Amino acid sequence: MTLRMSHQYDVAADMFMFDVSEQTLKKLKNHGLMLRHDGDALHILYEGILVDDVLQPLKPITSDVAKDLSLQIYIRAKNPKLFLVSEHIPEPGKSIFYFSNKDVVIRTSPSASVGDIHLTSNTSGYTADKSDISMLHPQRLDLSAQSGEPAVLSLTSALSKACIYELIKPVGGLLKVNADFSQFGPGLFSLEFNDETRDFFASDELQRNSAFAVVELFMNADVDEAVRIVAVDGSVTKREYRIEFSSRSTIWRYFVVPRHTTIPDATQISIQSDNHTFSPAITTQLPSEEPAFVIQSIAPIPLRALGEKNIALKKSMGPVKDLVRHLPCPTPAALTNESETDYSDMYVYV
Repeated sequence: MTLRMSHQYDVAADMFMFDVSEQTLKKLKNHGLMLRHDGDALHILYEGILVDDVLQPLKPITSDVAKDLSLQIYIRAKNPKLFLVSEHIPEPGKSIFYFSNKDVVIRTSPSASVGDIHLTSNTSGYTADKSDISMLHPQRLDLSAQSGEPAVLSLTSALSKACIYELIKPVGGLLKVNADFSQFGPGLFSLEFNDETRDFFASDELQRNSAFAVVELFMNADVDEAVRIVAVDGSVTKREYRIEFSSRSTIWRYFVVPRHTTIPDATQISIQSDNHTFSPAITTQLPSEEPAFVIQSIAPIPLRALGEKNIALKKSMGPVKDLVRHLPCPTPAALTNESETDYSDMYVYV
């Protein structure tokens, strides 16, 4: 089994680190499984033995064992830049990307190899989106609510297994309980209490040492056969799972500052691009009170490590000519937010 990560900001970069929970390490050892890292890919291998020239697991995972078996893989950012260039961002320590092979929408993208499976809840594309972000909680929660009536506390695991079902009685008009589910290990849970439902990933470890994402791979028969790793008879199917993150898109805003070139008015300059449309220039003033012109993209443009080519600043006084043939592209550090719109600001001195 292979888990392969990629990011549209830089598809060739080695941007992710892999880690597993202590519980998963024990499971790997108990079932003859091992991990191998290869850049932005993680391979789960099994100890095998040749039977009639066919490689079989040395420790087959029976259907009885597989029903409660899952592997949790933590994905961490090698570079904090990942939080700047991603379209959707979990809040460290409070939320996290959660992916699994249990409720995945089964599709194979045209760019992937046959048999590759994208792990995402995104129903309109192949990249991770905000529907894949889950709240992150510790494995103990203090709950309270104003009520004079008893209420049921119910906690269910990702495998729809009832973990807690308890009637909580009010004291002085207050429902109060400490829900401790550390015995069930880290995982995805659904909690119902006093007519309120919340879904979250619980992990004390990730509360202390946050990750960018967690991937949970279930082995049981409830997983669709098309994405399952272990068959009902215990045989292993080679799978390649993919997770792809999309880049943040911003309005590219160029501040053109005429220091060495005379530009009578805003109508005399423009930006031309093969792939994007830019607004007409308007006159503005920098915080230093220096006069400038601002030109911005009509639509957001995805951030890319390699940038964009053929974005030129043109001067139209007399014959049209290039003031700057290749304008700079924004870096993640150039991000600003105004009225809930992301801008990438660049300053060009001509």
